[in-house]
Amino acid sequence: QKLSDLHALLLVQCWSAENDLISEVIQKHLKKGEITRDQLVAHAFLLLVAGNATVASMINFGVVTLLQHPDQLEDLKKDPSLWPSAVKEICRYHTASSFALRRVAIRDVEIGGVKIKKDEGIIALNQAANRDPEAFKDPDRFDIRRNPNPHVAFGYGTHLCPGEYLSYKQLELALEGLFTRLPGLKVAVPFNQLQYTPPDRDVGFVELPVTWKQGKDEGRAINNKK
Repeated sequence: QKLSDLHALLLVQCWSAENDLISEVIQKHLKKGEITRDQLVAHAFLLLVAGNATVASMINFGVVTLLQHPDQLEDLKKDPSLWPSAVKEICRYHTASSFALRRVAIRDVEIGGVKIKKDEGIIALNQAANRDPEAFKDPDRFDIRRNPNPHVAFGYGTHLCPGEYLSYKQLELALEGLFTRLPGLKVAVPFNQLQYTPPDRDVGFVELPVTWKQGKDEGRAINNKK
């Protein structure tokens, strides 16, 4: 039903161009016959949901990772100017859309000594790229002060996610807000009991139970992704 509603909305928008991204795609690509209406719907749907589920997952990852590194969390509380760098490191350390880059080779090519034949399927695993020891010193270490940090969590080049900087700001506001307003925030179960989502979904936790204390008030919540 949601896809049908989105399809109807886009058909209306085809006749009333506005100054927005979807209108630009309609004018520059759909009306020129470069894409079909079904492709436009898929494109719009991806824009709608991609920045929702992935940001939610990264907030969860940020909470868990910072609680696992209390010394660095304390540094952030003392110096909030570190949050932009910390968010980029969280995105490098955990890549929410790591399996999204499924591709088919359009010609024979050799990369890193591996031959890929035309029409073979590949997964360009940007999560692996973000742990590449040739690009990052001590890549398996979480470091909120990492500089430089040329991570590819949002893609690269023409495939760079248009929501990259919006996502950075959302994560900064969410994580700083959580740890400022709920300084006693803790994960309610041992870290090794947290379950990851299956590999056919965006990387994340199945659920993240947390507790917090604020003065005499105590709270408990579960962020559920089932």
